[in-house]
Amino acid sequence: MIIEIKDGKQARAEREAARGAARAQEAAHEAVRAQEVAGAESPPEDAPSRSGSVAPDPFGKENYRRMKALLKERVSERRFQHSKGVAKTARKLARVYGYPNPEQARMAGLVHDWDKRYVGQAARDRVAELGMDIDPTIVESMPWLLHGPTGAEALRRSFPELGEAVFQAVARHTSGAVGMTDLDMIVFTADLIEPSRTFKDVEPVRAAVGKGSLEDLFFTAFKAIFVNLVQNNRMLHPDMVEIWNHYSVRQPGAQKGRLSSSPDPRLNN
Repeated sequence: MIIEIKDGKQARAEREAARGAARAQEAAHEAVRAQEVAGAESPPEDAPSRSGSVAPDPFGKENYRRMKALLKERVSERRFQHSKGVAKTARKLARVYGYPNPEQARMAGLVHDWDKRYVGQAARDRVAELGMDIDPTIVESMPWLLHGPTGAEALRRSFPELGEAVFQAVARHTSGAVGMTDLDMIVFTADLIEPSRTFKDVEPVRAAVGKGSLEDLFFTAFKAIFVNLVQNNRMLHPDMVEIWNHYSVRQPGAQKGRLSSSPDPRLNN
């Protein structure tokens, strides 16, 4: 092994270079942030022009590479690898379930955590910066759920060519919704089962891929999350019970009769 010995002058020069690179990266982040907050009135240099130079396919390879490079500058390396895994899994699910645009699903999966670097108070501040109207309970008590809707709004302002279907899938990936579209369900599920996920309840969801309808798969994923939150005494998004009720009664063999006060119907007579 060769050990390089550096004099003080060389070491100081390298440290200064590293600090300069860090300052340049932060400046790039702030430029994109200002662009999003301003409503994308003047697109950044790397954004497609709205005057006719928009890429012919916003979900093609060239734009995918561009968005991947931009994402890499916004999130941690671990989050970046997760996002790439979600993108690949979303495209796979799209193909398995016959979704007509697998590349759109891949893009939605890639950018689903666009605002993930905003946590805690920074996530709350992000809501205010973007002028969004979000349930105060979520803003104050569950800021970890805010990156879905704020990321969707930021993408809408800076990259409108991606389209409302993608923005909605990004917004809904943190908690789900009643009336999920196929793309919404694909991104929600891909976020749960992409290859780097290792928690104990993920394997039954992976095993369900292709065994039933896309809605069945989504409900299996949603149920895994719902049950995990309840078992661990975690807060639920205010809409999660409504989502559960909406989709549970649509499952094969679901009990559609009156609500029972006991899990054993015999005890309710």
